[in-house]
Amino acid sequence: MISLPRWAVARPSLDEAVRTFTGGAEILDGRVRLDLPPLVENGNAVGITVTAESPMTADDHVRRIAVFNEKNPEANVAVFHLGPRSGRATVSTRIRLATSQVVVAVAEMSDGSFWSSKASAIVTLAACIESL
Repeated sequence: MISLPRWAVARPSLDEAVRTFTGGAEILDGRVRLDLPPLVENGNAVGITVTAESPMTADDHVRRIAVFNEKNPEANVAVFHLGPRSGRATVSTRIRLATSQVVVAVAEMSDGSFWSSKASAIVTLAACIESL
């Protein structure tokens, strides 16, 4: 097997990255809220919060929350693993954004369904730019 240099491997599109996470399952709108500032001065540290509607009981909870981006060098931003003992289905972190783009959050529920939300951000000072 030949191993290609990192720069020779194509970055998956946003849709491909989400499809890989969901295994091709249908993604429904709703039950997930992605809070992302619409205007970002510095793309090096952008605060985001993802909240999924769930009672977080043993029978009905969020298994995973994933965050994806449209234009960074890597399409996958983060995957958070949750369970009934998490209490709330809310995660917050800071991410880097290369330029103005769309960010998508997808939640996998315990019943196997996937729910999503997306938001756009305009970035005035870009981060994580790689020459390809």
